[in-house]
Formats: sequence, structure tokens, C-alpha cells
Amino acid sequence: MPFNFLELLPSYQKSGVRRMVRKRRDIIAGFLSDDYRFQRDDPKKSHAIAAMSDSGILDVTNVAASADARLFGCAFEYLNASQEQRQKIQDKISSETDRVPDRFSGIRYLIEDNIKTWEQILELKAEQEKRTEQLPKSPEFPEHQATESSEDVVNSENADKEDVDLETLARNAAEFLPSIAQSFASIIPRLLTNIEELKRKLSLFSGQNQSLQQQSEQLLIGLQEAQNRAKEWEQYALELDEKNRSLTLDNLRKYTEDLAAGTAHGRRFLLDIDRFDQAQERSAQEAITKESPEGFPEKMQNGNFTGFKLVYSEKFRKDLKKRDPKDQERTRKALELFCEQGPYHNSFGTHSVADDTIQSLPEKSFVSRATDELRFGWRSEENKIICLYRLFREGEKEFYKSEF
Repeated sequence: MPFNFLELLPSYQKSGVRRMVRKRRDIIAGFLSDDYRFQRDDPKKSHAIAAMSDSGILDVTNVAASADARLFGCAFEYLNASQEQRQKIQDKISSETDRVPDRFSGIRYLIEDNIKTWEQILELKAEQEKRTEQLPKSPEFPEHQATESSEDVVNSENADKEDVDLETLARNAAEFLPSIAQSFASIIPRLLTNIEELKRKLSLFSGQNQSLQQQSEQLLIGLQEAQNRAKEWEQYALELDEKNRSLTLDNLRKYTEDLAAGTAHGRRFLLDIDRFDQAQERSAQEAITKESPEGFPEKMQNGNFTGFKLVYSEKFRKDLKKRDPKDQERTRKALELFCEQGPYHNSFGTHSVADDTIQSLPEKSFVSRATDELRFGWRSEENKIICLYRLFREGEKEFYKSEF
């Protein structure tokens, strides 16, 4: 059964990999195939993600699961490769001094610990299991069994001596009994006093408990009223949102410009805004290819984005050229639907990218589905422009920022 063999490596244990990542990899390894990979559309991947969520691992994604599987798969392939193949891999890793690709991270630990074959891994595992078995166990206390022998028979002289000792003990106990009784007599009144004091405090605490219960009930009533008010405010917010939809950005801009145009300072302010807009437009156009790919749509036709121009960055065009003709055609049809139905149609699964995890995709961007595997990153720019920045296959490592 597959297991996290990286945990057997001293260099991995000392590498500073976060505890949550190590825990995640322990779970992932148990769901991999015998060659330490996920097969295409493998249902075990979803089972692994569910197991990680149950274990308290947050923000679990298909991307992280696939990356861990590639790390294990490359390391396992290295362990089962020929000496010549291993040497080629080592040369490739040593040549990339600036940054070791994530999929080679497991191999890096193997090289550092001079582990070259899968048999060495199995030997390390056997040694670990042997050390575990040799750990000291809780001592078991043997039962004492009474036995009789000739040596246990007491002669009459010893018996007489024991009788004398018992009489002595009895006399000594009788001498101490009066003093013991006197001590108890002095202690009992104090105990009774303490008991009465405890009863008084218990009665006081009981009264305080009733008061706290009443306060708790009042707080619950107040909480219910606050929840009711929150629902009213939520409804009010929905109504305001509905009203705001009728106000377009152009209407607000025109209203502001009309107000500002009434004064000399306002007119100078409008001129400054106009110069700033022109500078922003020139800056945006520098990174955008003016001509669209042949046959691809150029204008949005739906909802709040009606009239927006669709432009394609140079990187998007390069990404598109890398795809086979079928994927290019599917992408073109998806973008036509994107223009007709808007970016929030169910088929696109559009979601925001909050922390710039995708290479060359600016902040406040969105990712939408072009095909089952292809995704395109885009962002709404100034002057009614939607710019397409990247086209990538989900899970392609070159598009994602490194974990290390």
C-alpha cells in the first residue's frame, strides 16, 4: 500500500516544510496508485480531498492534491530508474540552481540523503518499524500467589513470640485511644461550622445562579430582537442594491462632472481627471495587442458589460498558439458564448483570484472555464475594456506560483 516515504528521509524532516503540508501529504499518499500517481479522472482524488477536510486541513484544492501526487510520482520514478536515467535527472536538477521545480522537490531530498533505489526506502521503513517494536512497553506486574512449604511452618516458639508482640501492640493502642478521641472531639465542632458556612455559600450561589439565568433569558430576547433587525437591514440592503443597479457609472460620472463644471476649481479638477484617464488608457494599451486573433469575438453583448471591448494580451495569444487546433476552436466558441451570455453564465464557473496565485495574472482578476480543462484569466479595465491575460490548463505547474 502506498505510504509517505518522504517522512523516512532526515533531510525532509529538517527541511522546514510546514506541518499542515506534511499532514496533507500523509493523507494524499494513502490514496495514490501503486506507481504513486493519480490516474486520469481518478475518483480517489476527491476521496483524498474529503479525507483532508475531515482532518482539519483548510483550503484543500485539486491543484494542491495534483501537485503532491506529481511530487511523489517523480520521486518514485527516480527510485525505479536506471543509473543512467538517475544521473540525467541529477544533472537537470543541479543545472537549475536558481529554483528547483516543485515536482523535483522529493528527488532533491533523496539525493541529499544518498537514497537511489526503492529497496533502500523499504530498508528504512523496516528499520523504523523495528525501532517502534523495540520501544519499552508498560511493565506487567506478576500476580503474587501464596504458596506453602515446610519453611513456612512456624514453630511453637515463634508463635508464642508473635502472641506477645500482639499484646504489646494492643496495650499501646489502648494508651493512644483517649488522645485520639480528644482530637476528634475538638475537630468535629470546626467541621460542623465549616459545613454550615458551605451551606450558606451554596444558598448565596443559588440566588446568584437564578439572577444569571434571568439575565441570560433577557440576553436571548435581545439577541432575537437583534437578529430580527438584522433581517430588516438585509432586506433594506437588497432594496438599495436593486436601486443601485439602475444607476450606471456613466450617469454618476455625468452628474459629478455637471456639479464640478459650475466652479473654476471644479473645471481644473475635471481637466486633471481627463489627463489621468488618458494616461491610464495609454498604459493599458501598451500591454494589449490591438488586433484580435482571427475569428475571435471583439465586443461584449450582455448585461452590465454590454459594449465593452474584448482585447487579447500578447501572453494570451502565445498561450493560444501553444494549444492544438481543437482546443483553439473550443476556446473561440467559449468566448463567443462569453460575449453573448456574460461572464457569470453557469457554464463558465467564474470566480475571482484574490491573492495572485496564477503567474502574470494581475490582482482583482477572474478565471473562467473555456473547456473542461482549459481556463482563461481576465479583468475588467478602464474605458470599457475586458482584457484576456492568460489561457492555461488547470494544474499546469508553470502557471502557478511555487509552494517553496
